[in-house]
Amino acid sequence: MDNNTFLYFLQDFVMLLHEQAMESKQRWEACLTANPTRERNTDACSYERGRVIAYYEVLSLFVHQMIAFDIPADQLGIPNIDPDELLR
Repeated sequence: MDNNTFLYFLQDFVMLLHEQAMESKQRWEACLTANPTRERNTDACSYERGRVIAYYEVLSLFVHQMIAFDIPADQLGIPNIDPDELLR
């Protein structure tokens, strides 16, 4: 297996993680919008909130490792991912 295969795997994996994270954020926001303030702690809302936080942790770790290894996002061919956008 050559280095390009690993690079393509990494690019695809990170893009899928980011897409899934944003979809989870949308589901969480929809849950919050659909439920009155006093009912935001429903199981569904709590579950989606937990997923968003988990994706935040994973993507944050990925970004911090890129920084630690001095690897620019464009060198990997992935967009500049901002995990904090999940929590806004």
